[in-house]
Amino acid sequence: MRIRSFLSSIYSNTVSMAELHMVVVATIAAYKPHLAERLLDRPLLYLYLSFDEGVNNEVVVQFIAKRILAKDADPYCGIPNKKARRWLKTFFPKNKELVEAKLVEVIAKNKEENQDDESDD
Repeated sequence: MRIRSFLSSIYSNTVSMAELHMVVVATIAAYKPHLAERLLDRPLLYLYLSFDEGVNNEVVVQFIAKRILAKDADPYCGIPNKKARRWLKTFFPKNKELVEAKLVEVIAKNKEENQDDESDD
């Protein structure tokens, strides 16, 4: 089964897209945890596009805390439900190695795609 985002080609506001995708992933993964790893690519890509090479698991955790979970947060697609909020609070601190590996993978894939796009010109 291939999972695609209907927003896959929109890069206009990467922070908002990171919020949107992170909330969607959290909502799905809270109920279907076995899908979490497969769903992380898109929100991590938008975090990379927002924060460039400086993105790591700690940046992801801080982003979630400030932009999605904070009392005054107003994420682009709305506040996640209680179960999704719990998933966000626990998944990333417990899965640092997985998140770091996914970031390396997402960054490499993005750079490769950009090189392919540049060679097409």
